[in-house]
Amino acid sequence: MSDTQADAQQKIYDVVIIGGGPAGVSAAIYTARADLSTLIVDKGISSGALGMASKIANYPGCEAEIKGLDLLEEMRSQAVKFGAEFIQDKVQAVDLMSEDKTVYGNAGTYPGKIVVIA
Repeated sequence: MSDTQADAQQKIYDVVIIGGGPAGVSAAIYTARADLSTLIVDKGISSGALGMASKIANYPGCEAEIKGLDLLEEMRSQAVKFGAEFIQDKVQAVDLMSEDKTVYGNAGTYPGKIVVIA
């Protein structure tokens, strides 16, 4: 377990987001900007469709074609700038019934007050 994963498991986040694609990162930008502690649990930057795409055209805010991985890195950078944290792990289960929710991954558990599935 990395230090980042150990730190993430010790903290109860305001928001835990499952999925680091465009929907998850967009949610993270808004929650982090609202001063909510935000953790994004993602399988990996290149494991989703956007991260594997060689060319993205007509994406909002991008006038020129861009590699999917480059676009995703820019989006993630913006989320981190506002205070969002990313952790690489594969989610196996969630507990949404308790007051503090829990996301269970292969490498650990991530508690939060709110869970967003993106």
